[in-house]
Amino acid sequence: MKRIRIRVRRPSPALAVGLVALIVALGGTSYAAITLPKNSVGSKQIKPKSVTGSDIASNAITGAKVKDGSLRAKDFAAGQLTGGAAGPAGPAGPAGPAGTIGTTGPKGATGATGTAGTTGPAGPVVTALPSGTTLRGFYTYAGHKTTGYSPTNQISFPFPLASGPTTNVIGVGGASTAACPGTGTNPQATAGNVCVYETRNDSGSTMSVLTPVASGRFGVQLFASVADNTDYEFDGSWAVTAP
Repeated sequence: MKRIRIRVRRPSPALAVGLVALIVALGGTSYAAITLPKNSVGSKQIKPKSVTGSDIASNAITGAKVKDGSLRAKDFAAGQLTGGAAGPAGPAGPAGPAGTIGTTGPKGATGATGTAGTTGPAGPVVTALPSGTTLRGFYTYAGHKTTGYSPTNQISFPFPLASGPTTNVIGVGGASTAACPGTGTNPQATAGNVCVYETRNDSGSTMSVLTPVASGRFGVQLFASVADNTDYEFDGSWAVTAP
């Protein structure tokens, strides 16, 4: 039996290089990961938004290379999340709409009653009109007398006199006197006198001034003897000056 010899040739250098290249191509990732030197990967070697871990240890990975929302606080070293200085305040925004008016609250409890104030001093009591002080007033009365008493009227002084005055009557259009230097529109009286100034007298009789009570300290009475079945009207002014 004839023997067959098989000759195995050694691979040529070109074949050896080709085999090495094929191995590198098939296992390039693992090979590169094993053989890359430290810190040799930069921003250019990172595909955008493909990193999601704690790989950010330097400036090699920028914000454009990191997937939004993929990092957590624990992915950063202590102190890396500390913010910088606050920026300037932005402009104020527009005012919001007014809120609705709230409901009225419940009525509060009644407060305690305060202490009563003290009574002030009583004012002075005028027992008599001061000497030389003048009071003035107006009088009028009218009617129709049939029979009986003649008509009368009275003048009451707001303040009493220390003593009764001297009575005086100045008829309609009559001249003034030393005791009664005034007129019907400007009644005057000297101290201790009461002066009655007639401005109208339709009775046809003279009017008199009487002092029926306390000699006239509180006032006087006007009297006229009017005839029966006669209309009458008396108008005028008066003045009294305290003695």
